[in-house]
Amino acid sequence: MLVPTIAVVVVCLGAQVLAVSASPVTLPVIAAIVALVLPSTTLVRDALRRNRLRADAAAAARIAIEASALLTGAIATVLALAREASGLGTTFLVLILLGIGAGASAVFTGRRYGWWVAGAAFTGALWCVWALNGVALVEASVLPPALAAALVAGLLAARKPDMRGARGLFAAGLGVAVLPTLALLAFARSADAGAAAGAVVAPDALPWRALALLAAGIVLLLFGAGFARSPRMRALVLPTYVAAAVAAVAGPVQGVRMGLGGELSFLHGVGLFFACFGSAAVAAIILTVAARGIRQTAPARMSRSRWLTAPAVLALAIGTWGAIERDWASIWLMWTLMLGLLVLVAVAGARAGRTTLPPVWLLFSVSFVTAVVAWSPRDLRVEWFSLPLGAFLLLAGIAGMRQASASMADASASAALNEWPARWQSSWALLAPGIVTMMSASIVATFTDPLTWRAILVMALALGAIMVGAARRLAAPFILGMLVLPIENVFVFAVQIGRGVQSMPWWITLAVIGAVLLTIAVTYERRTGNESTVVARIRDLR
Repeated sequence: MLVPTIAVVVVCLGAQVLAVSASPVTLPVIAAIVALVLPSTTLVRDALRRNRLRADAAAAARIAIEASALLTGAIATVLALAREASGLGTTFLVLILLGIGAGASAVFTGRRYGWWVAGAAFTGALWCVWALNGVALVEASVLPPALAAALVAGLLAARKPDMRGARGLFAAGLGVAVLPTLALLAFARSADAGAAAGAVVAPDALPWRALALLAAGIVLLLFGAGFARSPRMRALVLPTYVAAAVAAVAGPVQGVRMGLGGELSFLHGVGLFFACFGSAAVAAIILTVAARGIRQTAPARMSRSRWLTAPAVLALAIGTWGAIERDWASIWLMWTLMLGLLVLVAVAGARAGRTTLPPVWLLFSVSFVTAVVAWSPRDLRVEWFSLPLGAFLLLAGIAGMRQASASMADASASAALNEWPARWQSSWALLAPGIVTMMSASIVATFTDPLTWRAILVMALALGAIMVGAARRLAAPFILGMLVLPIENVFVFAVQIGRGVQSMPWWITLAVIGAVLLTIAVTYERRTGNESTVVARIRDLR
């Protein structure tokens, strides 16, 4: 209770002697007492041992004095911040004194925690200086100590590559440097969180935070590549690439903000699309390079993960979705983005099992949402989106079926959804998703928006699926095609032929399809004869 008792005595003397508030005087005095006590605890311990106190009791007394001094210093800091009479000047003086005492404790008594306490105290003192000079920008307060911590960690790693704390300090420094700015970019609206009270940012102001974070991501990639070439700095490679990836998130965030009119609100149409797409594309490139660097340095299990490239795809798509407007240029550009994502679906399906691209189901989900965004103005028919979605998903399934036939994979091998279409065998798992996606939207649209060409298209797709299923002995296309034919007929008759679907083309279509089905049935009957039943023949399909 020694240090807290002395602090209480100082407070009582200040209240007794001074006619005004004593906080600006007593709090720095208490901080000076704490600063003098912290580096003298070794002297106290040795004096107690010389006075015949046991070694363990002397060590316990030293710890108790340190703890009470640190608690007293923390209370003094809180009072300096809370009391209006103290002000930032008093807080600055208190923090400087506490930082000096903690640093002296680390130097003279070997207490390593003293460096952390000194760093926190000097950081708070720096923030007080910024505030006293009218600087309220958050980055000005956060970046100097964060970068200093990262620099110290880099120097420690260069001197002692096996030091465990260097990597953690480096990651903490980069995190403190990047995350506050990213949070402000994501959540700040009309008023800049770093501006002085009452200062409002113009909606068309340059998005400097996003540009700074993207530039920081590129710089961190360069540092990561440099660290990877140095054996001493190799421990810092992973946190560097992770920090670069986190900084790159500013790209899609800024794209969303521009899409919502937060910045550069004068942009519309093509200009808005390319502004959103550009920021998202830069972020995707940074994320891709960071994923490659992480893959080269991470443990074996993480290096084989296909999820490392998923953030790049999500950033590219999410950052661009906000650019959609009821403008033909925006719609077609968003449709083109959907097509590019579908190409990735086909490539991932063709290279399943030996690719670093994200799982096919994730790529298709992002493509599907992009299609919904492009379709949302309702200026294009749904077939412009459903047919490419189904076709590319079908291509991925066909590639998986060819791989299964070529490798003759064991049917008992486990098939995971993240590895689709690899290790999957049946046509239901490989072909049904693409067929259903291709035809389901048009079937529903036949009932809500009946058109002659749409009904004929659905019947043609169903007939094609039946023909392929019969020729290749595939269950999924054959059975799905047989189910779609009556369903589409019911929908067409439900909307009354002649109102949305013209009678003559429809009956001609039915006649042609009936003739083709009859031909298929007769040909198949001649090949197989009457030895097997219909159920047995369907069961033979794979």
